[in-house]
Amino acid sequence: MLFSIIIIECQRNYECNSIRCSSYRGGVSRKGKTMLGSTITLTTLVDPEEVYTRWATNEANKSHYIGPSHSAVKRQIINFYRTSAKKSGNSYGVEKAAIKFTLDIDVDTVDGGTTVAPLIGEVSFAMPVGATDAQKLALINKMLDMLALDTAVMEPLLQTLDL
Repeated sequence: MLFSIIIIECQRNYECNSIRCSSYRGGVSRKGKTMLGSTITLTTLVDPEEVYTRWATNEANKSHYIGPSHSAVKRQIINFYRTSAKKSGNSYGVEKAAIKFTLDIDVDTVDGGTTVAPLIGEVSFAMPVGATDAQKLALINKMLDMLALDTAVMEPLLQTLDL
């Protein structure tokens, strides 16, 4: 399978504050905003359980986590991004969120050697202020459905680029 449905479970010693997804517990940052926990445990259908640890960062609205095989030579990183909505004209704006996974792998080169290259997967969302929780959940589930359709959607897209 090219993709597996990922179950995210954040582990932290904080109470759940304004996070409705029951698959993870978040904490509250110094500024009072909801944030992800200090570790994330990923369990997929094909891989064993992996624990990712928050990587120190001073960037606002970004969380970076490194995986168990992360090193200075080969990255294994999950990045979470979010942008708050900005009111514009008659619109309350659009909230944006994204997840990016980077895994450095060895690939063959033209001259017969190998080199390290990034394998990257990204998912992003733009949700207008006023969208209901049910509408947001429907969008997320639709995206998961498309990613889970390995042979119908993802294989032609990634292998043969046959759209």
